[in-house]
Amino acid sequence: MIDPSPGSVLAASDQGKPDTALHGFAFDGPHLILGEAGRLWYGNAHARAVHPGNDGSYIAVNQRGRVAVVGTDHAGYRRLFLYRSDGNWAISDSFTCLADYVSERRWTMTPDPRMLQSLAMQGTIGNQLVSHSTAVREIEMLPSSRVAHIRDSAGGSELEIREADSDRGLRGRSYRSLMRAYVAEWLPRIATVLASPLPIVSDLTGGRDSRTVLAAILRAGELTGIDVNERVRFASDPQLVRDLAVAEEIARRYGLRLNTTVTNAGGLLPGAEIVRQWRTVNAGVYYPIHLDDAQAAEVSLGGSGGESNRNFYPGPGLSRLFDVRAKYFFDRDSFEHVKTRALADAASLAVRSERRLDHMIVHYRHFRDRLHGGRRGHRSLYLTPLASRHLRFATTAQTPELRGRGQILADLLINLSPQLAQMEYESSAKQLDSRHFDDAIDLSSRGRVIPGRVFGTLTEPAPTSGPRSPSSMEALAEEFFRVLPVAQQHGLVPDDFATTTAELMRASLGAGRFDHPEDAQPVALIMLAGDLVRYGASR
Repeated sequence: MIDPSPGSVLAASDQGKPDTALHGFAFDGPHLILGEAGRLWYGNAHARAVHPGNDGSYIAVNQRGRVAVVGTDHAGYRRLFLYRSDGNWAISDSFTCLADYVSERRWTMTPDPRMLQSLAMQGTIGNQLVSHSTAVREIEMLPSSRVAHIRDSAGGSELEIREADSDRGLRGRSYRSLMRAYVAEWLPRIATVLASPLPIVSDLTGGRDSRTVLAAILRAGELTGIDVNERVRFASDPQLVRDLAVAEEIARRYGLRLNTTVTNAGGLLPGAEIVRQWRTVNAGVYYPIHLDDAQAAEVSLGGSGGESNRNFYPGPGLSRLFDVRAKYFFDRDSFEHVKTRALADAASLAVRSERRLDHMIVHYRHFRDRLHGGRRGHRSLYLTPLASRHLRFATTAQTPELRGRGQILADLLINLSPQLAQMEYESSAKQLDSRHFDDAIDLSSRGRVIPGRVFGTLTEPAPTSGPRSPSSMEALAEEFFRVLPVAQQHGLVPDDFATTTAELMRASLGAGRFDHPEDAQPVALIMLAGDLVRYGASR
């Protein structure tokens, strides 16, 4: 872990401007910087600050004269939430931490039950926030392209939200130029991790995304002489039978360690602490419930971000994508409210580098990928090469035809590992065809791959001891059944929905788990409804 206690209020109108800090992990060139300790070490070694807008999963706070500037990584994997009302404001990386802070000060908070209902939507588009609006009217998620400027004032500080100039140096560049810059940037980064003493695990499925990451790992190992088979273990979900079969064939071909026993699993956290961490990072923001045990002190690599570079959502447009989900809402007015907010935010985001993209791609990037793809980076050192800002700019520079067929990953696979590119995929629809090879660009380079350094360390949580504590499912169920009658009494959920969700919670408690994290969304809805009652009562 990098941040022992994820979730904090970073700045507020009743505080002075925040000090320089790094929350999470960031890349700067080939170097990987881990948390505040890594930032201090890196600053001493290179006399450089870590600024917003680079790759990683982080919040950077930097002093610029009398102003502190607060921003996130380019993809916004580390989120910023802003409260504003009656001249008061506060910023946090956690919706619940921010709401609790505001509640303690008895500042105005107005629950919005209409936004609550978006948690009932099924399908990937409904697994997380669908707009910057939250279930509290005065709290919004800041777009990843914006930064907060905070200046000291009498008795506190003043806030100004500005658009960050993260396009600098990338505007107007060709697809080939951006792709070559991506390869030149990420091969040394992967070499940095391979050359470090940190244990490494990488996802491996039957699709293109994780295979592209594997191709980059193999190429970085080849160019640096580092034995990938000794340094990296690979993980594939045994429940995905077709994915596993393809992963096993790839592992046999390249002699990879697949699904080997983890020897540094780390200590398990008490159930109540697991639930607290879930609430801190995800409650009110990302709705499937993952009750994660302590993460091992290792580097993970995965294909998150890859789907942001192609058309993931099917259908004729974003409006229609929402229309077919109207049936999940308790009333039509709430559906129209949520849909209007979502379409407006997608349109507002489709500017500058993303102005030529379909709004469904823009929406996927800023909500689904940001909150689903970025989830793991809050609890572990999860590196996502395909979420690179260079790839996102390259996607915009493509023609719609090339973007539609996923040429961007085909170009990477064909250049980094041609043999791997041609091996069987878990679905024939994902197989590269003759067009991918005919249109592939040359990304070869004569430049050397020189690893950078890892600044900072990972800490492994201590194993728990003492008397047995309730499991995470027991702790979650206790909290759920405490707030269920409150949500019903305030009319936030219909009785039939409450009854069905209570049955789901009891069955899952008996099984010791949810069949799938997405099945738990109704539980997350009712628990957020209980929070809204509490926040509303604080006014």
